[in-house]
Amino acid sequence: MESKTTVIIPVYNEENQLLEHVKNKDFFPALTRWQRQDSFHRRVVFVNDGSTDKTAAIIKSKGFPRINAHKKQRNIGKGGAFATGVRYAYKKGWAKSPNDTLVVLDCDIEGLKPKQITELVEELHSSGKMMAIAKQIENGRVCPIKISGQRAIKLHALQAFTTTSGRKIWEELTRGFRLEVGLNHLIKSKFNANTSFCTAHPYRNTTMATQNAIIDAVEKIIAARKRLVEKLRNIHKNKSVTTARNPVERHKKRQ
Repeated sequence: MESKTTVIIPVYNEENQLLEHVKNKDFFPALTRWQRQDSFHRRVVFVNDGSTDKTAAIIKSKGFPRINAHKKQRNIGKGGAFATGVRYAYKKGWAKSPNDTLVVLDCDIEGLKPKQITELVEELHSSGKMMAIAKQIENGRVCPIKISGQRAIKLHALQAFTTTSGRKIWEELTRGFRLEVGLNHLIKSKFNANTSFCTAHPYRNTTMATQNAIIDAVEKIIAARKRLVEKLRNIHKNKSVTTARNPVERHKKRQ
């Protein structure tokens, strides 16, 4: 079975950034070209995290599907929006093959080209790992790889997000912190990819040493929540066992 790739792009009040993309004619056309290269196995979904501006309207005008991170259109943070995207991919049946992949991108990528997405996914599949972390260049300098928002992840590694308890634990784990740091702790099988993306908004207008100090402080706090990480891993393990033992039941449920 040929693998599928789903790109999710969490957005929150990104009207100005999206209008800049419309003006530059780069971001949306690149996503369209990438998807059309293999429309059966590729899809792009924007996850609207409770935006109160014209973010949703701009995305709609460009013909891309969008889903709400929260059913009441509340802002729940990038971690919650990510979890919604994962659950949506599973619900749509886009996670049937072990190599089916989720790519998460920030919406402020500059000069996006279809080959960047393709190359990141190819690096992941050839590595044998579960997550590939792309290089992120901000204002001409490479940001700390730990907080790069551009990643390719095998959906199989995110089975815990398909359960209500798993999603609640994830939201507790990442509350007040970056999605990326949470993923670093959850997924052990990862590597730093060669593919790079340029983004418009720098993580911090500070020195690299200061950035790393901030990241280390966040990681220490999340490490203190180790029990939450272990709970998620146990949910994933149980889901994997159930999936392996009951392939017939899974088929029936899809019908």
